[in-house]
Amino acid sequence: MAFHKYNWQILTWLAKDGDMIPREQNTINGDIHLTDHCGQQSLIKYKAHTEANVGLDFLLTPLGSQDFELKKRLEQTKECAAKVAAASLSFVEAWLALITHILPKVTHPMMLTRFTKQQLHTLAVVLNNVMLPTLGVNRKMKRAVVYGSLDLGGNEIPLHWHYPRQKEGIGHLLRHLR
Repeated sequence: MAFHKYNWQILTWLAKDGDMIPREQNTINGDIHLTDHCGQQSLIKYKAHTEANVGLDFLLTPLGSQDFELKKRLEQTKECAAKVAAASLSFVEAWLALITHILPKVTHPMMLTRFTKQQLHTLAVVLNNVMLPTLGVNRKMKRAVVYGSLDLGGNEIPLHWHYPRQKEGIGHLLRHLR
């Protein structure tokens, strides 16, 4: 059982053909009322185990599904891309928006995710299609040139944010749990 500030969830398993599958909790509809030492009551509602919890700006279900998180990150990336596309930004303004606002906003929770390469590519395409032309780079240019370092003749545009951030995840999670 998991208690959170505003909801609670329970996860039970059912043995079926030698496998353990999550049991549907259709019969539970109870809310919990907690009272603190001053007599103030708090209502904690039941939430199904297939619904996502929000914690540290991260969505995760008790079963470990990150579909809700992917959907949220995709919407967030599209929102940032739409703002950049609607604005008439110079190269310097676009670069500053990318470095100081867009990448930190979208990539901060990436350390806790385990998205597949295809899911990460979906996120990257949204930013690439808007940011590369805004930065004066052809969208069809080879990615090795776009992302490569200046020392090797590349443009060093930091839109390849997704792969290294996920590798730091376990250490980041442990720092939060301490």
